[in-house]
Parts: sequence; C-alpha cells; structure tokens
Amino acid sequence: MQNIEIIGHLGKDAEIKEFTGNPFLVFSVAVTKKYKDASGNPKKVTTWYYITKFHKDGSTLHEYLKQGCKVFIRGELSSKIYTPDDQSKQPSVSLYVMCKELQILDFKNDDATAPGPEVPAPPADEPPVIDDGSYDDPSTNDDLPF
Repeated sequence: MQNIEIIGHLGKDAEIKEFTGNPFLVFSVAVTKKYKDASGNPKKVTTWYYITKFHKDGSTLHEYLKQGCKVFIRGELSSKIYTPDDQSKQPSVSLYVMCKELQILDFKNDDATAPGPEVPAPPADEPPVIDDGSYDDPSTNDDLPF
C-alpha cells in the first residue's frame, strides 16, 4: 500500500454516489508543478488524481467541495495503466486515491454575492475556546504535587 499526501484544486464539483447503501464522494484534484527548463523557460506540469471519499454525511461535505476549491488529501494511492487499441497512441496512467483525510484549505464561491458555507461564530462576549483535551482543571485535581 502506498500512502500519498497532496494539495491541489478540485477540477469540478464533487459528486455523491452510493455503493451497497453507503454514500461516498468522487471528485478530481489537479496538482500543478511549476519550474523552469534548462533554457530558463517557465513550464508547468499538471497531474490529475481521482479521489474517492467514503463519508457517512456526504451530502454536507458535498456542499463545500466545489470546482476550484483548494484541498489537502491524505490517502492510499493506486494506479491503472490504460493501453489504447490504436498502437500509434501512448499508454496512459490514471491515479486514484482512497481518501482517509480531507481538509478544505480554501473555499471557492462562484457567486461573490452569495454567502459561503456557514460556520458558526463564537459569541461576541466570550473568547473562542479550543479544547484539545490537554488541559486539566486544577479545581478537580486532587493529586497535588506537594
């Protein structure tokens, strides 16, 4: 099994599909590498990955994954070689990723006047709280070091 991490942009909106009653998302991600050749001319190469993401609530995630959206994907890589019937054409390789982790890095909204995905804001009178479970409340800690 080969694991891969990529950062790229969705080629089109994610689609919801279903397999044996389990919803999943499919979408493509483009990763572009820019460089200069030996002559100093700018070049770019784009690699396309076909992503499958099983998700129990795919309809909610589907709303956020729109064409142009920048994402981070971590998952298992597989490939398939296609040999054309016409011998004058080169074989091609398709790259597939079974997504284990997905993070949306930048939302893409085609309509500038339409609101983006709603993210609840913290109350104005309270600072935001991030609980990673690493804080022990001293008032409940009976095991004092002294």
